[in-house]
Amino acid sequence: MLSAATLGDLLDSVAVKVNAEKADGEAFTLQIVVPDEDEIWQVELANSNLSYIEVSELGTADTTLTLNRADLLRLLTGQLGATEIVSLGSDALEGSIFTITTLLGVLDRDERFYDMVPMPE
Repeated sequence: MLSAATLGDLLDSVAVKVNAEKADGEAFTLQIVVPDEDEIWQVELANSNLSYIEVSELGTADTTLTLNRADLLRLLTGQLGATEIVSLGSDALEGSIFTITTLLGVLDRDERFYDMVPMPE
C-alpha cells in the first residue's frame, strides 16, 4: 500500500504522527531529495508542527537527505535507522544526522491497524 502512495501522502502520514509534547522546543529544516522520483521536498519542524512542500530546487536547510524512494520508505517505516543512512554513501546525508534522529524521535509509533473506511455494523 505504501508503494502506491505519493511522497506527499507519505509526508502526510509522518506529519500526523508528530507528538506535540515530544516536539516542543525542537526545530529544524530538512530537504529530502528523491532522485528516482525527481522530487525535492522541504520539511520543517517548528512550534510542534511538521510542514512540508515540494520545491523545484535545493534551498537552505539544516540537513539534506538524498535517498531513493525505497530507502526513504524504509526510513519512515522504521526499517532503516538514522545511523544506517551513513552506510548508504557520502551523498546520502549532508548536514547533521541529529535532524533525522530528532524527526524520528518526535514521532509516535502506533502499530495498530485501522479500517480505512469504517465497516458497517
